[in-house]
Amino acid sequence: MAKINKNDYELFRLLVEYRLLTVKQLSILLQKSPQGIYRRVGALCRMGLVASRDAYGNKKGRPEKVFYITQEGLKCLKKKCSNQKVKFEYIDGDSVKYLGHHMLLNWFRVGLVKSQREIWDIEAKLLAYGISDYAHVDTETGQTVQFVPDAVVALKDKSRNRGVLFFLEVDCGTEAIASPKRHHDDLRQKVINYQVYFLNQRYKKYEKILGAGFTGFRLLVLTNTEQRFAAICRLVRQMSTDRAGSDVDFIWMSHQKPMFEKGVSGRIWTKGGNTMLPADSIFDNFAKSVPIR
Repeated sequence: MAKINKNDYELFRLLVEYRLLTVKQLSILLQKSPQGIYRRVGALCRMGLVASRDAYGNKKGRPEKVFYITQEGLKCLKKKCSNQKVKFEYIDGDSVKYLGHHMLLNWFRVGLVKSQREIWDIEAKLLAYGISDYAHVDTETGQTVQFVPDAVVALKDKSRNRGVLFFLEVDCGTEAIASPKRHHDDLRQKVINYQVYFLNQRYKKYEKILGAGFTGFRLLVLTNTEQRFAAICRLVRQMSTDRAGSDVDFIWMSHQKPMFEKGVSGRIWTKGGNTMLPADSIFDNFAKSVPIR
């Protein structure tokens, strides 16, 4: 029977952190060949420590395997790492409902790791899963709604000790762009929530959590198709017209194609829905194309 080696524990830790990962994602994170990862993950699957499920990749109709840690695998990791306290139900990859959404989020995270390896001047910190907060969005009725960012990212210029805060919303076309009832899940209402969140300065709580000072934040919207990206750009431009004086420049949008081609740190982000302006980079002056491949 195959034995667990020291590198397996890092693989287990990544599966706990990301919940679901492809062989390609694991190869980027572990900086090892896809062939070697495929063989090792296959062995761990046969040992019952890792399991897989089918997902659809970037090419329609071509499923690929995504891998997650099993209960036995988590027990094994906890024996080795006493500080690993997570409960299995919180990281069970087989229970992830919106698989496409989850995998696009993970590609952003993998791309951020890859970019930071090549851009040493920037320190990146990311929080994902289980983040929640409340925004006061209706002053007449006193209504409060919960909104859950897909990730919170802080990028810090090491030389100036200055940070920029980002909230990430991954959009795969499963939610309405705008609805007459202003449902909390439609994208228009989410933008309004973030505008109020900014005015209330609730984002300041992340200064202590992420170890940097922030004077505001940017909202990143990452979509899965160019068509959806174009529709959201139109919405944001319309909101600027409908809500006089409404600031939408803090909303930066992109979609997965340029992200894979130029990386998270490339000039792929459109500000305020204005596609007539050149795309910008969340890494600002340290912008660099770091393709995710």
